[in-house]
Amino acid sequence: MSQWSTVYLGPYAEWLLKPGQQLSSDLAERLEGILSRNVAISDAPKVKVGRVSHRQVCYRPSGERAGRPSRPMSWGGDPIEADVTDLSDVSPQEEMEWFSQAYATELGALADCYKKPPRICWGVISMVS
Repeated sequence: MSQWSTVYLGPYAEWLLKPGQQLSSDLAERLEGILSRNVAISDAPKVKVGRVSHRQVCYRPSGERAGRPSRPMSWGGDPIEADVTDLSDVSPQEEMEWFSQAYATELGALADCYKKPPRICWGVISMVS
């Protein structure tokens, strides 16, 4: 069985979920092709907050939206090809603001589902599918 590796670099929304919190299947279907989740062949990564273990569920843009950064944000392959991308001019803060505004409706629906707003971050998401 072949595995596909993906590395994403850019803005994303993060929720730390307690055990038992799930995404509704209707919402997952509506978000397909718009936002991608950091869960593929394995469950979301676990992080501890105090003594409680949470699943770290993150969503990144996967659809086209006005104002999307023109730089590459995602790389994938089996294996991933060697590449060099100059990020000297990237403004993480501007990209996080763009993401929050461009996907406000979808992030709002997720916030309703998870019963809390996301933490908007900028960084690397890697996964295998």
